Amino acid sequence: MTEADRERWQRSSPVARSQLEAGRALVRQLVEETGWAQWRGIRTDRLGRPWLRGAQDVDISISHSEGWILVAIGRGCRIGADVQKVTAVFQSRALVRRACTVLEARALSTLPQPERPGRLADLWTAKEAAVKADGRGLSIDLRGLTAPDAGVTRILRGASGWSACLVLEKGR
Repeated sequence: MTEADRERWQRSSPVARSQLEAGRALVRQLVEETGWAQWRGIRTDRLGRPWLRGAQDVDISISHSEGWILVAIGRGCRIGADVQKVTAVFQSRALVRRACTVLEARALSTLPQPERPGRLADLWTAKEAAVKADGRGLSIDLRGLTAPDAGVTRILRGASGWSACLVLEKGR
């Protein structure tokens, strides 16, 4: 574990720590089951993106929300994963202003009120998975990023109360 990882760990709540541990355990299980790499642990870069030690051609992504964990592993590609429970935060106008392009915000405003939180969660998870896949993470302004269609695998739709997707970028 790097010093930054150790500091992040120490600042985390017990629930967050258990989710971090579970996510890493799932990654280890996937690495060992696929045989794509020898398990040497996980390191994180300065933005907090996880990488497998000693496995340049294997990419991983870990997301957790409200006790759910989504882990993805890919070889010869970049991968991003995000899962979110559709909570009151997805009813927030501030989140719409922070995360949506003008066109996305306008489209959300035309939906019936009960559909908006689920659709906003879908936009959020697609964008977060995309910026995880390309390595930028949430360090960028999401208002300038249109939710991707290409390379997105929608696992859960926000209308279900949960939103989850994977974004796969071919080639590394």
